[in-house]
Amino acid sequence: LVLSGSSAMRFVDLELGELIRELPIGDASDFHWIDDETILFGNRDGLWATVTLDPQQLAAETLSNLTRGFTPDECDR
Repeated sequence: LVLSGSSAMRFVDLELGELIRELPIGDASDFHWIDDETILFGNRDGLWATVTLDPQQLAAETLSNLTRGFTPDECDR
């Protein structure tokens, strides 16, 4: 995990030296690790949010936010 300035969080495969994923984090001005898998972000307006890096928790949160099922074509992709 690499924080890129104050606009993106980059996940890098250290063995291969390749970018895996980049997530926008807006105008985050401060961050703190809560534990090995959770980051607390804050911005200049005093708003704070947590982000988990745990794949199972990310999948569960994603599934809980879906408003519809995937079509067969979407599943194939």
